Amino acid sequence: MEQANIDLVREWQGKLASSREELGQAVAARDAAKGQLGISQRELAASKKRLDQARERVSETGSIKPVETSKKAASKP
Repeated sequence: MEQANIDLVREWQGKLASSREELGQAVAARDAAKGQLGISQRELAASKKRLDQARERVSETGSIKPVETSKKAASKP
């Protein structure tokens, strides 16, 4: 009976160690994902800022005009 209890304790210790290892891997993966999310959010914010700046320049200068079709290209069969 005592040997059975010892075996059960060892089995549970092994399972506990395995669970701790899996938890450590999950935490590391979570931390890596959070880091990547932070990088992506900063990149998105920078892209939005550049887009807003470009829109401001366009509205100030009117530098982008609608594309007009060429009369020559339209008249050729």
